[in-house]
Amino acid sequence: MDSINIPITYPGLGKCIYCGKSNTKLSKEHIIPFGLGGNLILSHSSCKGCAKITSQFERFIQHEMLGPARIKLNLPTRRPQKRPKQLTLVYHSGDMQKKFESLSIEEFPSVIAGFDFPEPALLRNIPYNDHKISEGRLIIKPIVDITKNEKYKAGKKIKIGSFSVLEYKRFLAKIAHSYYIAQFNNMNFTPFLPDFILGKNNQLSYYVGGGNHLPNNNSESNILHHLYRQDCIHNGIKYIGIVIHLFAFANMPKYYVIVGR
Repeated sequence: MDSINIPITYPGLGKCIYCGKSNTKLSKEHIIPFGLGGNLILSHSSCKGCAKITSQFERFIQHEMLGPARIKLNLPTRRPQKRPKQLTLVYHSGDMQKKFESLSIEEFPSVIAGFDFPEPALLRNIPYNDHKISEGRLIIKPIVDITKNEKYKAGKKIKIGSFSVLEYKRFLAKIAHSYYIAQFNNMNFTPFLPDFILGKNNQLSYYVGGGNHLPNNNSESNILHHLYRQDCIHNGIKYIGIVIHLFAFANMPKYYVIVGR
């Protein structure tokens, strides 16, 4: 996939959207990372400390979880001259010893990975401290069908990436929080997500979950990512919700994130 990455920049609020600091240097914030084809930018919105925190889990998602997929799909990189022509496959064969094999990008078993989550626990009336942080099912979709390749029929157990439900939900929370502020240019709401994004609280499943109950949009089959606002009323309270559909063209799961009220 050739990525089209024309940037769209939104004005910042003059303070960090995560910790609220205003008397410090603020950097721009990609709502979806540049390396995943994100073209929405919120200017002057993240202080140095918060940028360091968010970059850590974004780096994990982009490199450990989706690194080969980024290369295979030709998603953007700031260092194109360093983009590898080969990748190292890690696998266990019949003797169960870890082995390594250098493969071309065309041969490497690249996959798009995500998670199938239930709806946010808040919408399921599960008490705040009773939901499971790790609930969810890993979803793997090969970019290229490798099942017919004799190389992968010899009982090899292939390492296709590293995965973390907690880091992925922080990643989704960051996307939803920054997208809402970019689109509506205000903090005139009660935000739920900053402490989760900054790692101060890990009960993300209360606000971050699946959105597969939402109707499908046929036009999404031709786009990389899709974000939109869809509020909800639950138990008489109106909540601000953001739908996130990453790798929509591959029919990956949707996510629903409650950003505040």
